[in-house]
Amino acid sequence: MPAFKIDVDIDDRILRRALRRLEAAGADLTPALKDIGEALLLSTQQRFSDQVDPDGRPWKPLSDEYRRRKKHPKILTETTNLRGRIVWQLVLGGVEVGTDVVYAAIHQFGGRAGRELAAEIPARPYLGISAQDRDDIREIILSHILR
Repeated sequence: MPAFKIDVDIDDRILRRALRRLEAAGADLTPALKDIGEALLLSTQQRFSDQVDPDGRPWKPLSDEYRRRKKHPKILTETTNLRGRIVWQLVLGGVEVGTDVVYAAIHQFGGRAGRELAAEIPARPYLGISAQDRDDIREIILSHILR
């Protein structure tokens, strides 16, 4: 179970209508939801390579001091722990994407961390649904409806 999750509200009326049609046709939603989970996992992991949030905005740069000490030049990639422990799971009627990494929330939302909370960590959102994700979800649902 993820240590934290982010809920994203989107206008999903079209998606919900498509899911109702799929459900009304007697189809099991599980295959479509699994494909959606995989697609969201891949797009979330890609954000670590692209160094952007779900809206495509670049993450805040590292402080000069931290960048000098850091082994890996990319943000949130000193190790592959965070990126590698993002998972999806089926939940009643949907899919959740998250992680059980204890420091995940500070990077998603930003805040103070470290000894005596001396470091200010800017938010670098990696979880969320992009416009491309919405398009991909629509395509996945449509392909399952048309099967």
